Amino acid sequence: MMVVLDATILLPVIWSAVPAPIDPATGKPVDMLRERVNGLIADLQRRGTKVVIPTPALSEILVRAGGAAHGYVQMLSNASAVKIEAFDERAAVEVAMMTNQAISEGDKRGRGASIWAKVKYDRQIVAIAKVIGATAIYSDDPDIRTFGEKAGIKVLGAADLPIPDDARQASLDLDAQQKVENERGQPEAPDDATGEVLGGSAPTGGQPEQVGSREDSSGAGPEGGSADTEEEDDEGGLGQP
Repeated sequence: MMVVLDATILLPVIWSAVPAPIDPATGKPVDMLRERVNGLIADLQRRGTKVVIPTPALSEILVRAGGAAHGYVQMLSNASAVKIEAFDERAAVEVAMMTNQAISEGDKRGRGASIWAKVKYDRQIVAIAKVIGATAIYSDDPDIRTFGEKAGIKVLGAADLPIPDDARQASLDLDAQQKVENERGQPEAPDDATGEVLGGSAPTGGQPEQVGSREDSSGAGPEGGSADTEEEDDEGGLGQP
């Protein structure tokens, strides 16, 4: 079995400067995101389920990594629980079918709310998930959810991930300790900006301060085109995948 993790889940885990997704139930950022994701991966490992990162999602991570990009590729490639999956011919055919179906229904975006360049990009991620037979996609991108559910794939967000019991208890213990230290006038410990990700320490470097929304900075496809590409006028099919 395999599941797909999107960059919207991974980026806030790798860089604490990236804001956590918003929990739709509370309207606040999802708490303990790193613990939730690492708990998910540990649970998937116990069940023998492989975590797949599609190459379009990987490119979003590497954009932020800057000079540390090679280190992140090595970290993810060496993680036993992780498989990096390329956008191949099968996925290209799937994207074409998804796009042509949407065009036949009168909306080439297929109810996607974003610009056309990003819609094509998100379809690539969903297409990869479909052709490898993924049972779920973990993403907080609303277009990924729209396309994934239409493709018959369950889509779960960060808020859907449970907090592991040991992490919850550790958080309670830390809160109690910090309360005592604050009462004594001692400063709190600084936040670890990287921590452990997918079973290993993240490389140093990258530019998390440049992170915006996926549409602002990650709408480009694998060819490196800009997310601000003007809307194509053709309605005849895929355009540039």
